[in-house]
Amino acid sequence: MNDQKVKETQSGVVSVIGRPNVGKSSLFNLILKEDLSIVTEKAQTTRDNLKGLYNTKRGQIIFLDTPGFHHAKEHGINAFMVQKASQAIQEEKPDLIWYLIEPSRRLERQAPILKVLEKNCKTPVFLILNKIDLVEKDENLRKNTEVFVSELKEKLTSMQVKFKEFSLSVNKKIGLQRILDATWNFIPPGPIYYMDQEQLSDQPVKFFVAEKIRKTLFLELSDEIPYSSLVQIENFHEKPTITVIDASIIVERPSQKGIVIGDKGKMIKLIGQSARRDIELFLNKKVFLNLNVRVIKNWTKDEQTLKRLGYSLN
Repeated sequence: MNDQKVKETQSGVVSVIGRPNVGKSSLFNLILKEDLSIVTEKAQTTRDNLKGLYNTKRGQIIFLDTPGFHHAKEHGINAFMVQKASQAIQEEKPDLIWYLIEPSRRLERQAPILKVLEKNCKTPVFLILNKIDLVEKDENLRKNTEVFVSELKEKLTSMQVKFKEFSLSVNKKIGLQRILDATWNFIPPGPIYYMDQEQLSDQPVKFFVAEKIRKTLFLELSDEIPYSSLVQIENFHEKPTITVIDASIIVERPSQKGIVIGDKGKMIKLIGQSARRDIELFLNKKVFLNLNVRVIKNWTKDEQTLKRLGYSLN
């Protein structure tokens, strides 16, 4: 008889939160070793919470990539994004929160995050300073960051939030393993939620195809239009040697439609070619991508339209 005990698996949820552009999505992709979440130099590219499945011999951690916390008006797409970020703490009931910050940020900019954390002060927090490679190169930045982090720690302590400090450089891939190792100490015993070890997310393939196209809009178009655009997959047909995809790019105004199409269709052709290459790498298969552009007036601001498009505000 074998008296050796079978080690119990662990499973739990970690919400990754922070202000826009602190590196949440880059960190999320680094953990999963796959470009699932949109990463560009522009802030607020993530619109919804995205689950990523991290599997090891110890068990499974569900990481939640979230939109950046920021001051948003009561209605519209920005309010939806902040709502989703808050839900990653209040409704998902994570076992642990990874709170990402970056160098030299004023404490008052953290107010939307601190407000939510104060209501959920019993959830343990990892306070993670990203971009430490920048701090090490700049003495003034280091001093400013020390003041900011000290003030933030004092505020969290006054809110009775239990936290541990870590530092990280996502770009240089420094510090992640130490944080992951420490994370398992907060993940309870439990069953594996998603049994397929190859599965990286609970989202369907079509979601990620739409995100690849939306990423291209951020990379190729001016500041305003990507934030006013939405991508919908109208048709996704997998054939033996090729996948045929029809997608609509939705914008708010006819003038935006003209910019997306470009002179003699040059811009939409460029967007299509770039997105197709990205999708083919993701699917590991040849793709035929057909794009069209539609106008839905003021869709980012109208509550009923947002709801119809899948962005429901509670």
